[in-house]
Amino acid sequence: VMQNLKTFTGKGLLLHKGQECGPIDYTLNVFVVANRKDGAGEITGDSALFEELADHPDVVLRLEGGQEVAIVMVNIEGDRAVIKTSGPILPSVS
Repeated sequence: VMQNLKTFTGKGLLLHKGQECGPIDYTLNVFVVANRKDGAGEITGDSALFEELADHPDVVLRLEGGQEVAIVMVNIEGDRAVIKTSGPILPSVS
């Protein structure tokens, strides 16, 4: 059973190895599965940025509120990318 905790939307930044790479718009759904918080959603922005970061680990989404979540882009189509979280979701992101 999946329980949706919260949906975040806004303007954020993609970071790679701590460096700001570019602005994006995001929708991130945070949910609980088997007592573990997980997240998935979509980002929109510069398709060249997404292609550049597609195969890199250590990509982080910084939300409008300053929280940071490690992500993986699982499907890129032009200026949109489907994302999922790839690390723990901190208590500040819930």
